[in-house]
Amino acid sequence: MAARMRREYALDGVNIKSYDLKAYRTAIGTVFQDFKIYAASVKENVLLDFAHHESDETVYSALEKSGFAGNLESLPEGIDTALTTEFEETGVNLSMFAAAENKSVLFISHRLSTTRDADRIIMLENGSIIEEGSHSELFGINRKYAEMWFAQSSNY
Repeated sequence: MAARMRREYALDGVNIKSYDLKAYRTAIGTVFQDFKIYAASVKENVLLDFAHHESDETVYSALEKSGFAGNLESLPEGIDTALTTEFEETGVNLSMFAAAENKSVLFISHRLSTTRDADRIIMLENGSIIEEGSHSELFGINRKYAEMWFAQSSNY
């Protein structure tokens, strides 16, 4: 019977087994590709209930738990700031890239429009890496990534 190779995983160069489990888990976040932001205030987006008026404390608590509370300082009207400029000229458009500044981000996506600004793209096919590099490097070799980019680009 062949011996299994044991892999070591690290975060910031430190073996993940040496981290406190709760601290390790708080270092990882998830943003789904199909998230929704409504042309409404931060508060209304958190509550997803435009008819009832919950307390601001409920909203602040939810934002704290989500890790977004620190971003409120940069919003002109706090939880009452309109998200999107669709109906409010003073609204803001949240940027996922700004929120990820100085952080490692792993995108798992079939939508190649999300990969363009990535430092490193790893393209998988049937469970194997078939291409690896930046957007411009993969474009330059003109194989599967470039083929898929052109196939999808009419949708961007």
